[in-house]
Amino acid sequence: MQRVLAWLDEAHAFGGLGAYIDWLLDQPPEAFPVNRLAREANHAARAALRGKPTQTVEAGVRKALRATIFRFELVMRINVVTHEMIDRETLIYAAFAGHLALLASQDRPNA
Repeated sequence: MQRVLAWLDEAHAFGGLGAYIDWLLDQPPEAFPVNRLAREANHAARAALRGKPTQTVEAGVRKALRATIFRFELVMRINVVTHEMIDRETLIYAAFAGHLALLASQDRPNA
């Protein structure tokens, strides 16, 4: 969980999604968040299980990768759904504002 939170802090430090994506596009694929998070989870699991049987290490690595990628995907999905909801609410607001403006202009006596 800490890895994903650290990534979110890093992404927010850019001040906006556009700036973060622009920076990412100039980076090698190894720097992309999902790749980096997976690599870090792999290394951390292997370090934590050093000296254990290979089967145990591999199972631990798979578990760490699943948990990390799940959290990354969850954050991404929450962001997408939130942006879709904000877009939908903005459209509804604009429609209501337009209707109110129409009603207000129809109530005025013609000069």
